[in-house]
Amino acid sequence: EIGTADYEAPQTDTERTLATLWQEVLGVEQVGRQDNFFALGGHSLLGVTLVHRIQKQLGRTLALSRLFESASLAELADAIEQSAAEGNGLQARERGAAVPQSFAQQRLWFLAQLEPESCAYHLPGGLVLRGQLDVAALDRAFTALSLRHESLRTVFRHGEDGAPQQVILSQELPTLAQHDLRSGADPEGDFQGLLARFNRRPFDLEAAPPWRVALVRMAESEWRLMLCMHHIISDGWSMQRLLEELVALYRQEAVGVPSGLAPLAVQYADYALWQREQLEGDTLARQMAWWRAQLGDEQPTLDLPTDRPRPAQRDGRGARHAFTLPDDLVAQLRYAARGQQTSLFMVVLAGFEALLYRLSGQRDLRIGVPVSGRHQPGTEGLIGFFVNTLVLRAEIRPGDRVSDLLAQVREWMHGAQAHADLPFEQLVEALQPERSLSHNPLFQVSYNHQVFDQRPLADLPELACEPLRCPAENAHFDLVLGTQEHADGRIDAYLDFATDIFDAATVARMADQLQALLAVISASPETRLGELPLLTESEQQVWERWNRPEHPAVDPRPVSALIADQAAERPEA
Repeated sequence: EIGTADYEAPQTDTERTLATLWQEVLGVEQVGRQDNFFALGGHSLLGVTLVHRIQKQLGRTLALSRLFESASLAELADAIEQSAAEGNGLQARERGAAVPQSFAQQRLWFLAQLEPESCAYHLPGGLVLRGQLDVAALDRAFTALSLRHESLRTVFRHGEDGAPQQVILSQELPTLAQHDLRSGADPEGDFQGLLARFNRRPFDLEAAPPWRVALVRMAESEWRLMLCMHHIISDGWSMQRLLEELVALYRQEAVGVPSGLAPLAVQYADYALWQREQLEGDTLARQMAWWRAQLGDEQPTLDLPTDRPRPAQRDGRGARHAFTLPDDLVAQLRYAARGQQTSLFMVVLAGFEALLYRLSGQRDLRIGVPVSGRHQPGTEGLIGFFVNTLVLRAEIRPGDRVSDLLAQVREWMHGAQAHADLPFEQLVEALQPERSLSHNPLFQVSYNHQVFDQRPLADLPELACEPLRCPAENAHFDLVLGTQEHADGRIDAYLDFATDIFDAATVARMADQLQALLAVISASPETRLGELPLLTESEQQVWERWNRPEHPAVDPRPVSALIADQAAERPEA
């Protein structure tokens, strides 16, 4: 198989156990001791799953970074045998109601002090419910959810020494607001207006836990549950987890069926304390040194061609252009990933880098890539702000081939993942880039790749539910590429953009250009970067048509001779 070494059977008990885990996580039939996790189709999210299973099966706490540092199953097995026994990782501890904020929380807390009316870090979500709803049971389910997760009872304040803290309340429970739109002339229009106001209303982080819920009745047997959370207590993983647990708890409250939710061994506050203990001394110095060496002293701002000048202070408003990659292009991307010993994520990232280079003309690019940050066992079931952002650098040389860029992306990504424990906030503080309210520090564009495991929300008693689609209205960065990989192989994509500098038509053209680049990159890895086409097929046809002469020239003589003839015929003109 492309991307794997000649098969060599696992030799030790650890290697055999690890091979079995790889087979389960990656869905492959056979794993040899010289095989590479990523060459077999692994990626960072599957890596998180693998680390958790290693902890449960082998009783060893392995940092996710070791997976990226180990080139083969044999090397990873050796790292496991040398790792600390279970018990040295994240654990619950004795603590009071007030603890330090995590590094990520501290950054959002600072931004909230700077712009208290901003809704840029609001995370919307919810459910569409059809059937017979027990409103009282739903209310009790939210109460149980709040008691289960300390994050949902947390406020953010300054401590006595002025340091930012998170304070866990004991009895702060949510209020389920209710609205009835059945009698209106346009329930759908009324709902969209209600949803926009619900999601945009600012949170007071000091006064109450920053999340809210509301139930809207659309018809006799249809409800829509609106949920909005501040990023300081949540992330994308958390939102999915919350909805899944809410469904389980509603079933328990409505009909008495046990939720099946295991008790939480740790809470987010335990993680915040653990993070601050881990990132000190040699560990912090080693991670920081790597990032300094890779990013250098200069932190350039990406200057894309925009429809309007960049304002002195961004308004944070955004919109989304959604599209789906054609099936034949997806198949070609997967084939190219195997052939170049990379992941599909890395191939698309290389295409995005090529697009940014062609649009801006800049050869030193920085792209933000979010990672889950949940590699410590016990964090997978928590609601909280775990996601970290890695800054990936691309150094474009027009004479290089696509295969060279893919190799650079692979090396960069593995190195970044091996040093992914350093919080983005610490990196910004250390590198001291020029700060401005007009753009994000260190990078202005981001790429977010998600792999969905297609776990549908289980239907409730006498009630069917599905996720509520919420429009993208916020823009943290100038431009964000998102790809969503589904279990059936389909890949949905989107470009989120800042509406104060980009028009929708401009971004739609970028999406077409990206797909044109990906088609060439996946089919012809030997193409030089300076020769990659930026025109889409339809634009190429228009260009050729506009440049085709309506009346072909029939006189074969040079232009100078034609001018001489005209001068002789009309000497006075």
